[in-house]
Amino acid sequence: MFGFLISIFIGTTHPQYSILMTQRDFTCFEEIQAYAFCLKDGFKHNCKDFSADIEHEKLDEGTLKISKPERATSITFSFKDGENEIRKEIDINYYCFKEIRPKKIDVDLKDNDILEIKAYFKNGKLPPEREKYTVSAIYSKSITIQSLEEEKITIIYQRKFNYPYKDIITLKFDQKLAYLYVSIPYLLEIKSETEPFTRIKATTNFENISTISDNQGKFKLKIKVFPEDEFINLELKDKAGNITKEKIYLEFPKTNTDFLDVIQTENGIIVFSNQQIKGLKRQSTHIYSFFPVDPGEHSIKIAGKEFKILKRNFPALLNVEYDREKKEIYADGTSEISFLIKITDIYRREINQNVNIEHNYDDRAIEIKSSNEKIIVLVKKRLKDKLKISFSYEFLKYEAEFTLLPGPPVKIVAKTERDYIYGDGKDKLNIQAFLQDRAENTIPQEFMSSEIYASADYGKIHIENQERGIHRFTYTAKSMTNTKTSIKFRYENLSESLNISILAKKSLFQISPNFGLLSNIKSIIPTAQIQLSYARLLGGRYVFLDTSPGYFQTKIQGVDFKSIYDIITISLNIFKGLRIGAGGAFLIYLISFQDISETLLTFIPGIRISYTILEKISLNTSFFIPRNELQKNFIITENTFERLMITIGYIFEL
Repeated sequence: MFGFLISIFIGTTHPQYSILMTQRDFTCFEEIQAYAFCLKDGFKHNCKDFSADIEHEKLDEGTLKISKPERATSITFSFKDGENEIRKEIDINYYCFKEIRPKKIDVDLKDNDILEIKAYFKNGKLPPEREKYTVSAIYSKSITIQSLEEEKITIIYQRKFNYPYKDIITLKFDQKLAYLYVSIPYLLEIKSETEPFTRIKATTNFENISTISDNQGKFKLKIKVFPEDEFINLELKDKAGNITKEKIYLEFPKTNTDFLDVIQTENGIIVFSNQQIKGLKRQSTHIYSFFPVDPGEHSIKIAGKEFKILKRNFPALLNVEYDREKKEIYADGTSEISFLIKITDIYRREINQNVNIEHNYDDRAIEIKSSNEKIIVLVKKRLKDKLKISFSYEFLKYEAEFTLLPGPPVKIVAKTERDYIYGDGKDKLNIQAFLQDRAENTIPQEFMSSEIYASADYGKIHIENQERGIHRFTYTAKSMTNTKTSIKFRYENLSESLNISILAKKSLFQISPNFGLLSNIKSIIPTAQIQLSYARLLGGRYVFLDTSPGYFQTKIQGVDFKSIYDIITISLNIFKGLRIGAGGAFLIYLISFQDISETLLTFIPGIRISYTILEKISLNTSFFIPRNELQKNFIITENTFERLMITIGYIFEL
């Protein structure tokens, strides 16, 4: 009823191969053809050099059509996996019952319970292997084969009823059938009285028994009575020669001698009966069969019992029609693929069933619609380069693969981490620009006809690199005033722009007298210079942002005094700041000298101009002191290496 599946395992890492036969039961009297499929991992596969060792027709690389295998008990299939040949033998059942009739049947009544039945066959030797024989009867208590000769078989039969009846013995050997219609006799004993020394003769259809009464006229005789006998004829002849005839009428229960034996195979049923059965095909005198052609469930009643046969409809072809020239599709929700699916069985009849659909994609990015035999696939987002989709029904499978393309570009996307830049010529703004289709797929470079071009109304924009369609730019600008600019991006007929704010470059001009305390005992260093720190006016306060170390020049008229005055370490740091008025400030520095042998306080007047550029802001480095605390910071301690230098100046902002 179902196909026979044999799996072939070829190592642990190799694919699993199997052979599927649509049927394995065959008879002599039914013209039934079988089909064999070569499967790989459970699905039909085009197996190389697929063949069988019996007569067959190759329908395709994975399907063989096999005619009735005459008397075969197995079929060997072979195919190749690479260069390795794989062979597999499948056992089959071949029913070819043939009825033979005995030439003669003898029934010998050994006693009233046991009979010896001999059946003689002509024109052929009986198979000598007794184990190949089976014998059965309808009504016997037991039945066995006693001996076996070339043309004779002897059977020991134990009766069931104590009266004569008919029985049928079935003898099977080597798919040959012999039906022995036997009449089982009964040894009937007759007791009566008549004239002394009367001769009594009893006859039936098959027996003739005589006896003589004793001197008292009593007699007793035993005669075999068969179910065909309706009466016993008695003839009595006395001593004077007078003859008297009588009849003893016989009446015994009748037995039903309709025999029935049913063999249900994978494809149908075989019935052995001596009565015609409606709905069955007669093959010989006692052999009938029912092998449905159409797939589906079939039922038939035989002697009041229902037999069901399910004939499986084996699919043979999964035909998938679509535009095979269309190997590339847009993955932007605009490009549909239509598949027409048709499944046919081994008889080329259509099977109306749904197929299973599998794919390698995210379910959220693909839409599959099914209507009757038509399946429509729509890819809404490009998540992979390839779409693999397969349709399967039972052991049939079809796979298709498509290259996924981004859709036509519909916009330029430009991104940056901030919308402003410092106009000092050093600050850099990183910008990304790329193309997107209607599904917001980023379009890689290989699908672009040119680069994305960028330009700025003010400043400089430079492309750094591009990877998979993402163009990376850097933008710089110099400006003495706060302003805005537009950066434009262009690709074919598409354009996009970014508006960027430029924060002005701040200049600090400071004119201030320098005075302080230096450590020098013998000479004056007139070129000592100290750089001021960067500052910016925010919210009415000066915020000191950074500190530049001071330095001293120790050369006078080309004479180097470094060897005389060994100043090992000089450090300069802001430690206090104070705003005075709108633009004035005290900038107080700490100068440290180390390893100086003598100390002398020397006053060095001077005028110096300092020019600085603002670059960054850090609110964490703000220092402020009240007016009344200024005096505390001007205390000079003699004979120490740390001295204060005080710069008082005015800051102008441009």
